[in-house]
Amino acid sequence: MAEEYALRLDSEFFLKARVAAHQRILSLSNSVRLKKCCSKVVQGPNPDFVDDGIPCLNGKNIYFGTADADEPNFVTEREFDRLKGHALQAGDIVITLKHATKIGRAWIIEDSERRIFTRNVGLLRLNSDSEVRAVPLLLTLWTNGYQTVLDRIATGGTTGQITLATTPLKELPIPRFSDRFQSRLEMLFKTSQTQRRDAEGHMRGADQLLLDALQLPGWQPPEPLTYTRRASEAFIAGRLDAEHFQPKYKALLKHIQRHASRCRRVDEFAAHCDRGEQPEYADDGTLAVVNSRHILENGLDYDSFESTDSRFWNDPDFKAARIHKHDILTYTTGAKVGRTAAYLSDERALASNHVNLLRLREENPVYVAVAMNSMIGRWQTRMLATGSAQVELYPADIRRFLIPFVDAKTEAAIVSAVERAHTARREARSLLDCAKRAVEIAIEETEADAMNYLKSGR
Repeated sequence: MAEEYALRLDSEFFLKARVAAHQRILSLSNSVRLKKCCSKVVQGPNPDFVDDGIPCLNGKNIYFGTADADEPNFVTEREFDRLKGHALQAGDIVITLKHATKIGRAWIIEDSERRIFTRNVGLLRLNSDSEVRAVPLLLTLWTNGYQTVLDRIATGGTTGQITLATTPLKELPIPRFSDRFQSRLEMLFKTSQTQRRDAEGHMRGADQLLLDALQLPGWQPPEPLTYTRRASEAFIAGRLDAEHFQPKYKALLKHIQRHASRCRRVDEFAAHCDRGEQPEYADDGTLAVVNSRHILENGLDYDSFESTDSRFWNDPDFKAARIHKHDILTYTTGAKVGRTAAYLSDERALASNHVNLLRLREENPVYVAVAMNSMIGRWQTRMLATGSAQVELYPADIRRFLIPFVDAKTEAAIVSAVERAHTARREARSLLDCAKRAVEIAIEETEADAMNYLKSGR
């Protein structure tokens, strides 16, 4: 180790906790170097991107539990063919090698959809006969000890990003666990994924209940090749762009008004509607920060929230950014503008400056969030959002959203489906946390202790 890092002079490299964690891993008695159990440990290429095409994962996509946290980049068919040696396969592990705040985030590719990855992402592909399996390897990389070591061997990049090179990554000792223990970890992972899919199913069910109640399945909006609007309409709307005046948006609003029990503008029942504030992130912070990439297609990524110092909770400048249970959060800037979810945790958190925080004085916020996240809200987002290079949805626009309400029984079923989804997601994460902790116990103590922990906890 001394020879390998002889040129390191930065103080963070020599922090006692990092040195101790590294020495502990290097002293593992039954281990194999990562390069020995992998057929590939490589950094991604530097592709030419286009606006749409075949997905190309970047560092913003990968977190502890997802490789779809944000909009990927895209490449053409021709570029994909040129870089097909970097095509991802089911079972591959992707890991962030370059990031502004945190390298070492990792997840398993779960399907064989065509995709490649960028230069700020690394690929770990195990040998077909590897003693180390993908799930145990992933969980090992997640452990606090390995994350500390990854932070230690990373360096500052030329663009201000933290950089993890593949050369020291390849030299990491990986513990050899017994087949029995690895199978137990795989079972926990599989059960977790089942729970996650159940959560996704509940959310789709909630959306479908809403659309069915409003008789939207099968409805076809008018899409004429040309259309005209009076100058007075443009003046009242304060808009001149053709997108805002597309007939299908007006037709949708008329349709839901005909089939809803009642309709209300958000402004009629909003107690608060404004964007959050941006605090300084801190790896050791105890106060969660929700930014736009944490608002997923169907819910919030509670496990990947950023963190900041707890002092910001009582800072007067951040009072309006405080998130409380049942507040509604909306993605307001960028590719996924309009994504919306209700906050269902009791934990304190702040909304960042690209997240709109909507608090209601009446109506059920879980139901309203579903309506805003459905095609009803997404179409209104397209109608009201502004900007081209960077799309923006402002608080004043959200206040103009028309929310259709359905009968009480259907509304209650929609809310119940969302709550079941939240419970399933929480259980899925609990299973992964349990598996990770078992790996830590196996590394720090023995496999027998880890198995006893799993027996007692599961």
